[in-house]
Amino acid sequence: MVPKVDHDGRAGFNFFTSVPTRWGDADMLGHINNVIFVRYLESGRLDYLDRVLGLKFKQPMGQGILVADMQISYLSQVHHPTNLEVSTRISRIGNTSFDVSANIYGDHGQVVVTSKAVCVWFDFALGQKRTVPPAAREAILNCEVVKPH
Repeated sequence: MVPKVDHDGRAGFNFFTSVPTRWGDADMLGHINNVIFVRYLESGRLDYLDRVLGLKFKQPMGQGILVADMQISYLSQVHHPTNLEVSTRISRIGNTSFDVSANIYGDHGQVVVTSKAVCVWFDFALGQKRTVPPAAREAILNCEVVKPH
């Protein structure tokens, strides 16, 4: 479930990433194309994984995450140019996966997109999922209040 949003949209989130729109993000109608929001969400998720978990997405990669499922709700249009803000949190940790909830806020602070992604901890060398490492679990719990699964 996507987190419930309060009147300013920031309740429950401790982690924020600024993402400016680019001219090429707009479609022929002048608003930001829906597929581009997936990239903005990815920017927030990768920033979180880098700064909270210390994951660096460089080759060769031993272990990391794969996005197994993503749900997105588009709440309003966004036009270029604007600076967006992506809030990211891990809202559930399981044995081999966790949920990443996110919101994107427009230039007036309104929520324009909500999202939830299920991420699986993955061993790229072996080609299979792995248990979320204790150090990663601890880093998440230090940043968030999550429901263990």
